[in-house]
Amino acid sequence: MRKMMLAVMSSLVVLAGCNATVGEGNLDAFPEFENLDRHVDVESFETEIDKDDPEERVILLKEDGGEVQYKSIFVKDTDRHKIVQTGGENLFNDVIETEE
Repeated sequence: MRKMMLAVMSSLVVLAGCNATVGEGNLDAFPEFENLDRHVDVESFETEIDKDDPEERVILLKEDGGEVQYKSIFVKDTDRHKIVQTGGENLFNDVIETEE
């Protein structure tokens, strides 16, 4: 029984970190943040890193109710940044300059 409880608790800890909700203070380390903040008032939304792998990073910007309003997609190997308004138009889709 103890081993089973330990396995369940370990699984919950791992799953809890899959979709990390981050504060704005953590986002400014990303190369696409300045461009995102220029096009969207980031402070007005809850941010969630939906995907961050070697190819791309996807950040969701949500209202207080949890509804996604904007999606930021950064393609790492080409430095292409896309900002999409949910159910709307692309706000930005171009290569950005990065310091990396």
